[in-house]
Amino acid sequence: MSVATEAVVTFQVNLNVTDLTRSVRFYRTLLAAEPSMTGSHQVRFELADPPLTLVLVPAAQASGGSINHVGLRLSDSSVLVEVQRRLEAAGIATQRQEGVECCYARQTKFWVTDPDCNLWELYVLEDDIEHSGFEDVLRLAPAPAAITVIWEHRLTEPIPPRVPHVDASVDEVRLEGTLNAKLEDPAAFLAECFRVLRPGGKIVAHGLLGEHATEDPKLPGLAARAGRGRDTRRAVYRRLRRAVLRET
Repeated sequence: MSVATEAVVTFQVNLNVTDLTRSVRFYRTLLAAEPSMTGSHQVRFELADPPLTLVLVPAAQASGGSINHVGLRLSDSSVLVEVQRRLEAAGIATQRQEGVECCYARQTKFWVTDPDCNLWELYVLEDDIEHSGFEDVLRLAPAPAAITVIWEHRLTEPIPPRVPHVDASVDEVRLEGTLNAKLEDPAAFLAECFRVLRPGGKIVAHGLLGEHATEDPKLPGLAARAGRGRDTRRAVYRRLRRAVLRET
């Protein structure tokens, strides 16, 4: 992908984002480009290949509006593999699909979501086909589900001093390796997570745990960044239990 240098016809997408800093970090990695304009009210990415203008607008709560998903059609499979590799290396999960038939085309693609759960489809068009790839029988669309508000933190990201949501406004907090990070005050951080949860909300935590403590384990890839890689299950359970009791 390359940065736009002259006026061309481009596809523009404006997205509401709840955390501008996290979203800029995500799209910088996804697009392999720096913003062409940055500010407290808006950040803009402008690309020549593909011709795309992406504008990020901070909002109190991103609803997604009528957007179903946003797609980027790439030139060949080698570019697709490189973009997916770059995202995975940054700790961003993707889901790959090979030879999928949909939208009257056969495609190889992967899916990725940004920090506000906007769904992106990155694909290579392999061939046009005569059918849609879906059932041809028309069915009534299901009623739209209530919007689920999710806040996610990954091991590769800085620890925020405050979760960027108001009290009791989040359905799910996802901690991807966060409990293995070098937290100055784990209890205070977990209390912040509980502060933003709605009644009936949940915390989902993924991390490295062991049955027994180990001394400086040699771990590959992103796991090597874990500052608390020697935690046992019991130690993490105690920390979570203390946070629950603190809130109740």
